[in-house]
Amino acid sequence: MTFHDILAWIGLALAAVVMFDGVTTYTRSTSTGSARWLDVGRGSATMLWQQFGLMIAGTVAGMDKIVDFVTGLAGDTAADAAIKSAIGSWFTPTTAAIALAAYASITVAARMRTMGRK
Repeated sequence: MTFHDILAWIGLALAAVVMFDGVTTYTRSTSTGSARWLDVGRGSATMLWQQFGLMIAGTVAGMDKIVDFVTGLAGDTAADAAIKSAIGSWFTPTTAAIALAAYASITVAARMRTMGRK
């Protein structure tokens, strides 16, 4: 098992924990409407956004492991290579940088809103 494999499994585990916590908190919430989502973020939209980011990052980090698992169930190794190639063409360093910049911009805007700045 390589270092990349270890990081991928940690990312998937992190995504699973955040997703499980979010679902259980949402279903146990006694609030109504969008207040249920704020309960998932412990009363903070910024925290909810950060949890969403952790879930997405963990899933993307383990994307190749997910592909291995799904194609292994189907027994289709040709599809494995094709899917990994497609993922590799979409997830380039440039797209990662653009996604990170967009994510950071939303986080900064949300934080400035809670700090009373505009």
